[in-house]
Amino acid sequence: MVCLSCGFCCKTMSPINGGYCPLLRNEGDVYYCSDYENRPIECANHTTPTNVCTIGKLKLNIKTEEQVKERIIKVRNIIRIK
Repeated sequence: MVCLSCGFCCKTMSPINGGYCPLLRNEGDVYYCSDYENRPIECANHTTPTNVCTIGKLKLNIKTEEQVKERIIKVRNIIRIK
């Protein structure tokens, strides 16, 4: 599943404390894990029944495949910097 880094999951259902995850960092509207390599197993195994996260698409108002591609590029560029 492609995560669009909207932060919804990390803000609402973290396996660490059941709410806002203390590992969550953000850069503008891109949210990412500050300890991604050691993230909880629940996060590593998180999946949805679609190829691209439906929650992220709705939350970010993404409607086209081109918008998905643009978001993935944005997320990768930001996370690569860290």
